[in-house]
Amino acid sequence: MKINNIVCLNQKQYIPQFKGPDNDCEGEWHEFGCVDPVNERTVLDYIRDKHWENTSPYYLLYKRECNIPKLELDEFIREHTKYNIPLDHKYFNSYPHTTMVEPNVYRGAMPNTDKDFKELKKAGIQRIVEFKRESSERQKLCKKYGIKYTYVNLEIPDIYNMEAFKTKEEVIETTKRECRLIRYSKARTQKEIKQYIKLWEQESREFIDNFTDFICAMQNENTYIGCGDGLVATNTGLCFDYFFNPKRTHSLPNAKIEDRRKFNELKGLMRNLYLNLTEEDKKKMGWDKDFDELFLLKLRRR
Repeated sequence: MKINNIVCLNQKQYIPQFKGPDNDCEGEWHEFGCVDPVNERTVLDYIRDKHWENTSPYYLLYKRECNIPKLELDEFIREHTKYNIPLDHKYFNSYPHTTMVEPNVYRGAMPNTDKDFKELKKAGIQRIVEFKRESSERQKLCKKYGIKYTYVNLEIPDIYNMEAFKTKEEVIETTKRECRLIRYSKARTQKEIKQYIKLWEQESREFIDNFTDFICAMQNENTYIGCGDGLVATNTGLCFDYFFNPKRTHSLPNAKIEDRRKFNELKGLMRNLYLNLTEEDKKKMGWDKDFDELFLLKLRRR
């Protein structure tokens, strides 16, 4: 399927839209940058297949696209797929515990039915972030309606045992202690440490990649965040967003973080997660030098 037409349906917001050649009159329009649910190809792929010059205000891009460096194209895609479509708030009334967090973010119970996802798409949601249990069914429904899906497990007590919330030093010391109990030799102990460090790096990286996607979505996309009932794990997610998102405007949730002790435990996990971030992770989330330097101080003061 090649792109048949690209127009700006809303001239005030300049949101480029597209649809294919077989559904000129009756088909749905899709936002520029979305993945086509049938062929799993981005609009950028369509542009490479066929250029259209009468697509103001973007025709210059299409005309010279083949000569643009990938970095510049990626920047263009990011810039024009931010949450420039206002959310239609009437669609959120039927979800339990649903409230607006930011102008572009709602929180609540997770949608389950085809109708739920269709309604969220109509409302303007671009990404769903799930904090409790990864769901293949919800992933399929997101794909069907062109909504991005991100899973970040922030459920208590799961996070207490997750690799991303342990430091490398803690992993080494724990492994040494276990090896002493089993009475492994020094050589066997070193081998075990290498294996555990490799596992820790893999699992930590997978979580951090999803976590930074979540923070970026909170900044740049119309996002619906939730867990089973829309309460506990979602509150935890908002606590993490409060500390790791330099662009957030919401306050700490009044949270069913039941007492100060639990909140202090969360702060310890956040500290370890911070220590495991790379410079690229921080850059991806929009951190500057001041935000980075003050992170641990801000964490201690709360």
